[in-house]
Amino acid sequence: GTASTWYAGYGYRFAPDWRVNASASTGFNAPTFNDLYYPFGGNAALRPERLNSSEWGLQYATRGLEVRAVWFSNRFTDLIGNDANFNRVNVAEARNEGLEVSASGHKGGLQLRGGLSAQDPRDVTANKPLKLRAKLLANLGVSADVGAWSYGANLRYSGERRDGTKTLDSYAVLDLQLSHALSPELKLFGRLENALDARYETVYGYNQPSRGVFVGITWQPRR
Repeated sequence: GTASTWYAGYGYRFAPDWRVNASASTGFNAPTFNDLYYPFGGNAALRPERLNSSEWGLQYATRGLEVRAVWFSNRFTDLIGNDANFNRVNVAEARNEGLEVSASGHKGGLQLRGGLSAQDPRDVTANKPLKLRAKLLANLGVSADVGAWSYGANLRYSGERRDGTKTLDSYAVLDLQLSHALSPELKLFGRLENALDARYETVYGYNQPSRGVFVGITWQPRR
């Protein structure tokens, strides 16, 4: 079949460094082949997921700094999810409302970025929290270039989430990166993922990778 969506947005700069934004849109998500026909949990009767979204934002940007705050409201019809037995089902009515705050900038040789999302994902039909969606998310990153060397660190946090009758604990994961340019085309890099060896699950019963070390070399020819 077919589906149509629309988007409308407007921004107004009311001062040299300040701007307000507003937008409204619709969305459409068709179930995948596995959603419909996977032997374990597939549901051939799934309906497409539809979304009505609106946002209101405030932005401050000056030399070396940008800060944004956005209030969002997402309302879903036939949201595709799982029941208690991991079968794919439609949630007749769901919503997610909240506030996102983000900032990025540079100071000296450092590039900094961070974000925080506080939201309320809810199954309106059953009047309960949506599965596998945390109410609080955050991230913080820093990077620097010193000569031929590049350094970086990224910390991400997720609050606790419900998965059926289980509650998944909150977690924080730290990733570190390092690279050295051997030439304009050749770069040696290293990554330490989950540097603190955090033990966590994003779905009940499925542990995420523990600490991992990756070393490699990349070559990108000049254009």
